[in-house]
Amino acid sequence: MSSFIANIILFAFSFCNLHAHYISITNAKLNSQNNKLEISIQLTAHDLEDYFFINDKLQLKLGSTKEYENSNQLISSYISDHLHFKINDKSIPLYFIGKEVNNDETLELFFESKIPRNINKITIENTILIETFSEQQNIIHLSGYLKESFTFNDKLTSKTYSLKN
Repeated sequence: MSSFIANIILFAFSFCNLHAHYISITNAKLNSQNNKLEISIQLTAHDLEDYFFINDKLQLKLGSTKEYENSNQLISSYISDHLHFKINDKSIPLYFIGKEVNNDETLELFFESKIPRNINKITIENTILIETFSEQQNIIHLSGYLKESFTFNDKLTSKTYSLKN
């Protein structure tokens, strides 16, 4: 009897999008050759879809033929609200380039922005999906002017780097 109940529980959980780890990985290149900030963000597609369903009752259906018509605009706006770069105390706007949804449900987002030639200070704030998943961790890898990595979470949402020229 207990194996029957265990099978029912296992069957029920197999249809849930729950998983133990909530992670985004951002690669941000501060490119001195073209004075651009080039960003790629990887996260689990259904985590972002869950955010929009919970908060806006929208089903994005990313990567499918029934994908929500304004999904690119929604995603771009969401990332711009939750990932901020300040260079020399000036906010840097992020411009959405595009997205890819992979077969393993990985969502890759691409952004870029112009940056100044002389960088003395960089502040990054990353709250992607933290309000939806308290366990969310947002890892950033910086390259170019600065080679660093940092993990943001619900307790650490901002990091400042000072550069010496």
